[in-house]
Amino acid sequence: MRLFAYVVTALCLIMSSTLLGDDRSLGEADDALQSGTMVGPREPQDSVGSEVFSRQCAVCHGNEGKGDGRAAVAFRPPPADLTDKDRLGRLSDEELLAVIGTGRAAMPGYTTVLSPEELRAVTSYVRSLSNESGLE
Repeated sequence: MRLFAYVVTALCLIMSSTLLGDDRSLGEADDALQSGTMVGPREPQDSVGSEVFSRQCAVCHGNEGKGDGRAAVAFRPPPADLTDKDRLGRLSDEELLAVIGTGRAAMPGYTTVLSPEELRAVTSYVRSLSNESGLE
């Protein structure tokens, strides 16, 4: 079962990279994450964040972020329920951005797949799923 989870994760990353034709280096994306400049005022990025979430995250986290996406059955533990206020409330904006950027456990990182603006937008969108305050 664990091998299946790794295969699903690898396929998600390959499909994302192939579809986007991304040519940024990992170093450039890591520099943007580490600089701390990616977290800024909440902007009208909900549509960008929502689109990125639908394209990259919903397959595991589900359309509403409850951790019940189509691929969720392959993971133990299952993907996080992003609507859980307590869980999201324990993460600062920077920590949430880092999880999305670098990944955690079976979740892949997205610094090589998403632009800094897309990372910030999807982080804001994920934060909104738990009705926590947006990026500040």
